[in-house]
Amino acid sequence: DLQPGKQIPRIMELEKENGMPENVIDGRRFGASVFAAGGNDAERSLMRTLFSTVSNITQMPTINSAEGWAFKNTMLAVQIFLLGCHASGLATAPMEGFDSRRIRKCLNIPDRYEVPVVVSVGYEPEEKSSDSRETARLPFEEVFCLDSFDFPAYRKES
Repeated sequence: DLQPGKQIPRIMELEKENGMPENVIDGRRFGASVFAAGGNDAERSLMRTLFSTVSNITQMPTINSAEGWAFKNTMLAVQIFLLGCHASGLATAPMEGFDSRRIRKCLNIPDRYEVPVVVSVGYEPEEKSSDSRETARLPFEEVFCLDSFDFPAYRKES
């Protein structure tokens, strides 16, 4: 959802129905509008400037675009989906590099939504074909770090 701020009034209504105190709802409304990229361009620009200025004094979260926020949250859900499929004996292949405009058109997805990933799901063949090869992967020690970026998680003994 590239316009997550549109859901804020409904979510606040649900909070009220569930007995949340009004002062807590007001605080959540503000936080949600900031982090869900709500408001107009001027408000978003003001918030970025404010957060940037205050971050020189104290820790402040990074304000992402609506697209960045939506993609990150989608990928969290996709990760759980992939793990669930694997646990159920299914093979998955998350993909990028597809024509999301055509996917949205085929599935009648409104313009306010984007498709950050497509996942194919199925059963692996019983026998691998003779031309199937393992995908090349970087060695573990070239990808993972421990405690800091310049400290590999695995060091080979000399």
